Amino acid sequence: MEVDQEVQVSEEPKQFRLEITQECKIAQSQNGLRHGDYGRYRSYCARRLRRIRKSLNFVHPRNKFVKRELTPDVINDKRYLGIPLMDAERAWSYAIELKNNFTEDTPRKRFHSIKRFAKAAKHSDELEKLCTQVADPHTQLEAEAYSSWMNANLLLEADKHQEAHAKFTHAKMLYDQLGKIGGVNQQALCEEKVEAMEKPLRYCNYILQRQGGQVSTQGLLDMQSGQMDALLKSKLQHVLQETRTRQAETLESVRWRGRDVPLKNAKIRVALITAQDLQTQIQDQEKSAAPMDTAADSLQPAESGDGGARDLFGELFSAYDEALSIVRSDIREAQAAKKTGSADPRTLEQLQALQAYLKYHKLRFTTDRNVRHAKFLEATYQQQQTDSSSSSSSSSGSGQKLVKPDDLCSMYDRLLDNVTEQIDLGVTEDDGQLLQSLQADQATYKAFRAFYLGQAFGRFEKHNEAVALFRRAEERCTTAIALNPSRKQELQALASKVSSQASVMQAKAYLETQELKAVVTNKMKSVSLEQKQAEQASSLIDQLDAYKACKQIVPFPPDFQATPAKPVLFDLAYNAVEYPDIEGRLPKEGWLGGAAKSLGGWFGR
Repeated sequence: MEVDQEVQVSEEPKQFRLEITQECKIAQSQNGLRHGDYGRYRSYCARRLRRIRKSLNFVHPRNKFVKRELTPDVINDKRYLGIPLMDAERAWSYAIELKNNFTEDTPRKRFHSIKRFAKAAKHSDELEKLCTQVADPHTQLEAEAYSSWMNANLLLEADKHQEAHAKFTHAKMLYDQLGKIGGVNQQALCEEKVEAMEKPLRYCNYILQRQGGQVSTQGLLDMQSGQMDALLKSKLQHVLQETRTRQAETLESVRWRGRDVPLKNAKIRVALITAQDLQTQIQDQEKSAAPMDTAADSLQPAESGDGGARDLFGELFSAYDEALSIVRSDIREAQAAKKTGSADPRTLEQLQALQAYLKYHKLRFTTDRNVRHAKFLEATYQQQQTDSSSSSSSSSGSGQKLVKPDDLCSMYDRLLDNVTEQIDLGVTEDDGQLLQSLQADQATYKAFRAFYLGQAFGRFEKHNEAVALFRRAEERCTTAIALNPSRKQELQALASKVSSQASVMQAKAYLETQELKAVVTNKMKSVSLEQKQAEQASSLIDQLDAYKACKQIVPFPPDFQATPAKPVLFDLAYNAVEYPDIEGRLPKEGWLGGAAKSLGGWFGR
């Protein structure tokens, strides 16, 4: 009985444990996916798969290919489970690489990527079946979650959103449970997986809701704010473009300077719809964030896909640039058609009006972006002024660059250029209220620029120039308050700062003048002829009759000696003297006198 029992125990199948989530995460982070290089990761998976097969002596024959099936009877090492895992990872990374390189000119890449997703799902199912028979329960749960996630990616790419939603939900539930029963590292990895599945689930819900009726693009814009995988990002971009194209069909014209300008080009309508969505997103961000945090997004470098204000403004300007490029092309075509007389004369006027509309709105949003940037710089500069530690270091405590008054002067120069360009567009010819608003902004920016320029001169101890600039800033503040009563409180606060800074600079200038006077007075008191003569007599040549040690034989460099200047005479009376006429004293010759002299001279030869 004991022998039978021992034999029975030795024949129990061994259960292997493979940390699938951790293995994939480490391999991905160390081989290109940290930077989105899926081609590099695919090459790594192929090399890793070859090493596993060679180490296990599980390679295919070279002469005649015969596929070796991986069955539970063959598995006696956990490394065998790495074969279907690496096969699935290699196919998945190749599918994402094809998806990223897909364009409208290469439709075959889409079908190729779907086939690779199907291959990845097949290998993940094979891994799940093998783990069910030879792995422990923990590895079985990880394999099931991994297989559900791979199949969900395939269904999402194939536009089967109902089935994809079910698979994503199942995978999310499994990863959530694995995070609760695993260690600290396992919990962090599972939480990251669960968070990554939130966006695909919201996308599937959006598509399912859209099938029942029209929905807005705000849900898609919300889904785009945050980290997401490349597959979902491309799907979101595609659906968002379709929704904007459908909304652009209802946008027929825009209101510009009291008249409706028609939008005949569909690409311009799509670009304007995109700009409107981005404007809404920027306004929502301003409402939800504090002023300091909102302005900070325009300065700090944004992470890819974080939905910061810097990225939003960049996309907004790209949309307006795209629309302007299309309008310029249409204007060239209209001008060419006008020469041949085959075009409507109103078409060119409408296109020029649309171009002015787009330029004005782009400049307006550029001004808004620069105002946010200027506010952030001002807040940072004031914080650095009050912080004693920041004055002795080259950067602020939060890791930001030290802000100087020169940076603020440069920013207000940009704002003044923006306002000047808006006025030069001619949009204020029929709108006096807009002209007054732009002039008020111009006066306000000039006041701030003069104030920070005075501080910049004060940094270099040019106190008199700084006082003059602060006086100019006070005048600009008074003018700006008269033109812009809505910003009266802000301008009054600036005027008080200007007054205090002017007093400080004036006091420093007075102290500098007094110190300079004291230095000059002390130096003048120390000057004497006797000391100079004593210094001159310290050479040997000047005291040959005295036996005294001297520092030098002759003074060097030699002293200057007065020498008489050579007189220079200038004839200043020549032009004022009137000379007598002496024509009468000259000898007169007869009529033969000249001829005889000529003959005599000729014969004399």
